[in-house]
Amino acid sequence: FLTFLLPGKALEVCDELEISGYIKNETAYCISNPDNWMKIRNGIDLKADYSPLSYLSAFINLRYYYDSVYDANNEFSTEAAHQLRKPLYQWDWLRECYMDYTSDLLDVRLGKQTIVWGTADGVKVLDMVNPMDMREFTLAPFDNSRIPLWTAKIEMSPTVNSTFQAFLIPYNF
Repeated sequence: FLTFLLPGKALEVCDELEISGYIKNETAYCISNPDNWMKIRNGIDLKADYSPLSYLSAFINLRYYYDSVYDANNEFSTEAAHQLRKPLYQWDWLRECYMDYTSDLLDVRLGKQTIVWGTADGVKVLDMVNPMDMREFTLAPFDNSRIPLWTAKIEMSPTVNSTFQAFLIPYNF
C-alpha cells in the first residue's frame, strides 16, 4: 500500500480569506494476486476559510476522488465499473460547508459539518453524532471516516467552565 501526498501550502488571498488543499494518490497491490490492483485512488481536497468579521466566518471543504482501479482491472464490466465509481451521495464532493457566529455567550454553526465529542485511539465512546464510513476503518483516520451531516448546532457557555450544546439534524424518512 503506497500513499503519495503533495504537501499543501495555505494561500492567503487577503486578510479575510485563506485557501489550502492537497492532491493525494493511494495505490494498493496484492502480491498474492499479481493480475489485479486493489486500489488506484487519486483525490483532491480544497479548503477555504473566510472571516469577514471577528464574530462571523464561513468554511468550505471540497473533496473529490476517482478510483481508476476499475479501469485497470478487467474483472468488471464497463457498467459495473461505472456503478462502483459512483459517489454514495449526490453531494459527496461537498465535504463540509458551514457558517459560524461566535460570541462570549453563544456560538452557532449552520451547514454541513461533523460534530466531535471527544476521541480516544481507536475507540468511539461518546463520539456518536456523525455516522461512520467503515469501508477503510483500519486505515482511515476518524476525521476522514466520519460522514458530515447538515446540522444546526448551538453552543452556549453560561459560566466559565460549563457548556450546553444542542443541535438539530434534519432527517428524511
